[in-house]
Amino acid sequence: MPLSMHETDANGVCDGTTKSYVISPSIRSSAPARMLRSDAVDAAKKSFARPPPSECWPQKPLLLVPEDYAKCTVSGEARFNSEEPFEFETPLFSGVCLCRFRDLEPPADARRAECGERLKAYFHKRKRTFQVVIQGQFKREVRVDAVITGHEFFAPLVNIPGSLILKPILRAFRAMSRTIDVRIFGPRPCVYASLGGTAQAISVDAKGAEPDITSVEGIVENCSRLGGVFAKSRGVSVKKRKKMLSNVKIARNFSFNTGDVYTFDCFQHVFVPHSYRLNLGFRSVELARHLNHQPAQIMAKTLCDEYVYCFSLWHEKLLESTTTA
Repeated sequence: MPLSMHETDANGVCDGTTKSYVISPSIRSSAPARMLRSDAVDAAKKSFARPPPSECWPQKPLLLVPEDYAKCTVSGEARFNSEEPFEFETPLFSGVCLCRFRDLEPPADARRAECGERLKAYFHKRKRTFQVVIQGQFKREVRVDAVITGHEFFAPLVNIPGSLILKPILRAFRAMSRTIDVRIFGPRPCVYASLGGTAQAISVDAKGAEPDITSVEGIVENCSRLGGVFAKSRGVSVKKRKKMLSNVKIARNFSFNTGDVYTFDCFQHVFVPHSYRLNLGFRSVELARHLNHQPAQIMAKTLCDEYVYCFSLWHEKLLESTTTA
């Protein structure tokens, strides 16, 4: 199991500096190995809080929960499809989150009467099955290469399929990022990738000039305030930004500062929240059968385990037997 040891600055804050590492067998040999998980926090100290019975969930079949182990708290409730962002905070970041999940109804008490129509408008003629938009400010400056996103689990996966199914799953993950770190076997399975290199759109703005994250048109890319090549008049395309910020040698030259407001627009079509399945095109994989009663997450953190945001997404299926097909 490959390890990364990351140094901290004078204040004990992870800056992403690598002392030593090895390449994970699951990553291309040219990929930056510093994207690997830090072992700064003992796995035994992390666990998912058991959710209440599904009968108590306000938006069945899903439940969105801020995680205590990540020191993530919300003001009010963490909800989806309400067309109203909810406020959250961690020791590293303060902001709002908007979640849209395809083929699920708005909450019964949604304040925006046009919720259903707005959701239809957002997903109309788009393949994506969900959208998560995070917007807010960092409390400490963090290098871009030191922030990763993905999923992490604190117990082994079960009923792992054979290579006929496993290889297309890995290909689907790598289509999102060529530098993705996927570990399916072992005591702490995970899927990690660069946040800057995988977000579908990033907007960096002066406070007060940030975009409306409830827009059904989505977020417009605007990274000029990152500086360097991003500040040039012609700008940088989304495709090029993803490639650049997935490269550690380039990404380490840029930072998320404390003055600007950052908006990260994340969406894709492989994970289907309402059914809790992976859509591989030729086949659909039932996730709950393999996750060992553990939820997928909406999450980003530093390489030193300081969380930017962390919400577990539970499905009723996770409360059932893992042997269910």
